[in-house]
Amino acid sequence: SHSDATTVNQVDLAISKSHSGNFAVGTNGTYTITVRNVGSGASSGTITVTDSLPNGLSYVLAQGSNFFCSSSGQTVTCTTAGSLPVGASAGITITVSISDAAVGTVTNSATISGGGDTNSANNTANDPTTVNSPPTTTTTTTSSTTTTTTPSTTTSTTTSSEPSTTSSQTTTSSTESTSTTTATSTTTSTTTTSTSTTTSTTSTTLPPSSRLLVLESKSATPGSTVSIAASLSEGNGIAGLQFTVNYDPAVLSYPAGGSVTPGTLVTSQSIVANGTTPGKVSVALAGSSSLEPGSGTVVSIPLAVSAQAVVGTSLTLSGLSAFDPSGVSVPLSGQGSTLTITAPSCRGDVNLDGQRNTADAIIILNYIVGRQTLTGQALTNADVNQDGEVNVGDVILLLNYIVGNSQPPACR
Repeated sequence: SHSDATTVNQVDLAISKSHSGNFAVGTNGTYTITVRNVGSGASSGTITVTDSLPNGLSYVLAQGSNFFCSSSGQTVTCTTAGSLPVGASAGITITVSISDAAVGTVTNSATISGGGDTNSANNTANDPTTVNSPPTTTTTTTSSTTTTTTPSTTTSTTTSSEPSTTSSQTTTSSTESTSTTTATSTTTSTTTTSTSTTTSTTSTTLPPSSRLLVLESKSATPGSTVSIAASLSEGNGIAGLQFTVNYDPAVLSYPAGGSVTPGTLVTSQSIVANGTTPGKVSVALAGSSSLEPGSGTVVSIPLAVSAQAVVGTSLTLSGLSAFDPSGVSVPLSGQGSTLTITAPSCRGDVNLDGQRNTADAIIILNYIVGRQTLTGQALTNADVNQDGEVNVGDVILLLNYIVGNSQPPACR
């Protein structure tokens, strides 16, 4: 008898969650969620990450590479329809504001589902977080009673008239005798002096944290153009805003004739941008009224990805400032992001050069016999017939593409 051993590749999506340091009331905090494919097959279908914010933490902003995020009450949901190759990971950042109700320790939980996952044991991540209360101010009030001891002298005079009688046989006379008594008394008033100290503790809530400007994280293919959104945690009270986005000029450039487009928070503000200096784009907007209230995008910035780009670049913010309608400065902080370079999903293009040829067939053969290792997008592209395995069948189909016997699918 003859039997064939069949290898079944399984998707195993794992999730982890972390933050840095302790959180404090009156400030914003950031959680980082990482999704990893630790299985033996690429994911397929929609991946959903659900984050449950504990009481005292309020949603400000969430974003991730290729993820679309939204919130409803205390629940933040992020989804992606993109495939996560074996060994690959994707990140999501969630920014929250912290109130008094979170003081102590709270636990933020996140779960992952979908994508063809076959192992639920690693689909939940819990992140205990210490939240510090605002500082307190102690006021001590001392009250005292003054003691006065006053000697009092009282003089009383008592006069009494008593008749004195002398008898004689021949004459009778009456004489009045006056007696005066003087009494002196000293009265001391004793008063107890007491000092009472009253200590009152007044909770001083810190002023709201500065508005947070966040750049969107994205992935892109070489030679493409991406739009990076700059989002604000709260637009109300801000009429003017300026900042600079910095990046690696070997990876990105501001396209000739490109224009920054207004976002959902912009009302009547005028927007100007300057991308003539390699490695940076400066943006400024101003108007007579505030931006729309709430969180949302301020502008979207177009950036061209170099056709030779093989690694991504960080996107950082500098020169941040914001002003209210009266021209008074509003505190503003920034959060950068990353641009990840991904090769296009192109069945058979294993060396990721944008072409299908015999060089790719040779690489697949070397992988099959163990001479070469493939990971990430290269491994995904090597599965030409998309049956979850890489074998000689993929090489045969690729050769048919090359010589024109079969029509290859378009790259995406």
